Amino acid sequence: MAAKKVSKIAQFRFNESKIDIYVAQLAKAIHGDVAAETEYHGEIGHEADPRLDVYTIQKLLRPSAILHLSRPAQEDGSHPSSTLQP
Repeated sequence: MAAKKVSKIAQFRFNESKIDIYVAQLAKAIHGDVAAETEYHGEIGHEADPRLDVYTIQKLLRPSAILHLSRPAQEDGSHPSSTLQP
């Protein structure tokens, strides 16, 4: 059986634009596979230069939670999960 390949995106961010890992983990726990798995890997750079935080973020194979939640609600106010197709 072949292993499942998961694509990830590397992001380099200035300290002012940090990703709150706890919020990212909470979003993943709440929204499941419509929220990207996000990992923090530390900092790179020299003391004289601005340091960058390094993250990897799962490449989603389906619409993200923000796209899902930004869709117009149905007449009853619900957001059907059936609109999320792989």
